[in-house]
Amino acid sequence: MKNNLRTLEWTDSLIEVLTSPRSLAVRFAGSEKHLYGITFLIPMISTILMLISISLLSPQTGYFYFKITYGWIFLVICSFVNIFLSSAVIDLVFQFKGKRGSVRRVINIINISYFPKILMLPLILFFSVIDFAPPFFFLLLLILLSVWSLYVISRGLSEIYSVDLPNAFLIYAVPYAAVIAVSVLLLFLLAFLGYGFAVNF
Repeated sequence: MKNNLRTLEWTDSLIEVLTSPRSLAVRFAGSEKHLYGITFLIPMISTILMLISISLLSPQTGYFYFKITYGWIFLVICSFVNIFLSSAVIDLVFQFKGKRGSVRRVINIINISYFPKILMLPLILFFSVIDFAPPFFFLLLLILLSVWSLYVISRGLSEIYSVDLPNAFLIYAVPYAAVIAVSVLLLFLLAFLGYGFAVNF
C-alpha cells in the first residue's frame, strides 16, 4: 500500500475511472495485487461525502453530528459487507461457468467503482449555493453516477473473466440485487425488533 502511494499509480487509476474504464479494467485484470488495500479507502470517502451531500438538501439540526459519525460508520460497514458478499457471489458464478477465480480483482474493481460518486458533493454544493433545484439534481446525479459506476464494474468483470459486456453486466446485477434485497430485509427485521424491544421494555 505504501509503494502504491509513493508511486502515485493510484492517481492514474482514478483518472481512468472517469476517462477510460476499459483501460482501467485491463490494468486491474492483469494483477490481483494492483492497488489492493488502498482501494478500500474509496468507499469510505465516497460514503461520508454522500452523507454530506444529502445533508445539504435540508436545514441541519443536532442530529447531523450523529449522522455524520455513527451513520457513516454504519454505512461503511454495510458497504463493505455488500462489497465482499457481491464479490464472492460473482466470483462463484464465474467459476461455475468455468472461469478462473479472481475474487480479489472483483473486490478491487467494485471498490474503485465508488469513485465517481465522490463527485456528488462538489456538484450538489454548486446547485445548493445558487439555490437551483438541488433535490432534483441530486437525484439526477445519483442516477448518472450510479450508471457510470455500474459500467466501470461491468467493464472490469468483462476484462477479468474474458466475457462480453452484457453478460458481465447480468452476472453482476443479479447477485448485487439479491444482496441488496437480503440486506434491506435484514434491516427491516432489525428495525422491527428494535421497535418491539423499545415498546415492551
